[in-house]
Amino acid sequence: MRFNIRRTVRVAALALPVALASLAATSPHAWADEDVALGMGKKFARGVVNAGTGWLELPKEWVEQSKAHPTYGWAAGTLTGLGMILQRSAAGIAETAFFFVPAPEHYAPVMDPNTVFGDVPALR
Repeated sequence: MRFNIRRTVRVAALALPVALASLAATSPHAWADEDVALGMGKKFARGVVNAGTGWLELPKEWVEQSKAHPTYGWAAGTLTGLGMILQRSAAGIAETAFFFVPAPEHYAPVMDPNTVFGDVPALR
């Protein structure tokens, strides 16, 4: 597969205005509130962490399932780990993509715990 620089530049040239229009479309008064801006920052950081570390769910599930079920823990860990990879990565991508949308008042992280490393209070 060949890397086409012209196509990449065209895609980037289209993506930038779309991203800026999306930011402009959000309600301007929401940006003035510090709590809302802080929530957006937390949502973005949590999304980047989950999207980048979702693959760590597989070894984590191998260990957890092997402790719970020593005879077939590796098989159960593989199945649950693959499912958790999809779930955590998708949640991370969604939170990263839509961090600029102000969250409702009682918004909670999509995943529990909020990162693969456990519950991080700074990202709650």
